[in-house]
Amino acid sequence: MKTTIILTVLLVFLCKNDVYGVPRKFAQSEMSYSADGRSNKTYYLSPDKGNFFLAFLNCLSAGMELATIESKEESATVKTLLLSTNITDGWKNGYWLSGTALAHNETSEYHWFSTGHKIIYFDWAPHQPDNTNGIERCIEIGLRNETIGWNDQNCMLSLGYICQTRGPCTYSGQ
Repeated sequence: MKTTIILTVLLVFLCKNDVYGVPRKFAQSEMSYSADGRSNKTYYLSPDKGNFFLAFLNCLSAGMELATIESKEESATVKTLLLSTNITDGWKNGYWLSGTALAHNETSEYHWFSTGHKIIYFDWAPHQPDNTNGIERCIEIGLRNETIGWNDQNCMLSLGYICQTRGPCTYSGQ
């Protein structure tokens, strides 16, 4: 009983006091997505750029993960966040998501690097993925011809990136 109370108090403190290291310079989404109350994500748009791997590490070091988009509703939330930033047209102006096909070169099977889950929801831009020159194995989201969508991109390209936190902050100790 005492352990449950102590853990609950600690969790409330951590949730209320923002000690997870979310940098203040990140643009936070005004919306979060909740699926039947089981998941809740808040997205953060980094003002920095980096290759896919640096983006993953930077999100991780900030106590977050490189973003996953697992539904139409989540996609709409991220698109709204991007539109609020006056995103520039062109694939080289996009933002990294954690999707990659690096583990499956022959089949181009995509997984979320942040979770290891196979991607089952896609929001590809028209004519994507195209794996130009056989080197586009990571997923970015960007604006192209007035449409926001996913594009397969060279993982070493320096792009912005979107981090996410999952919540709500809860504890279900017994």
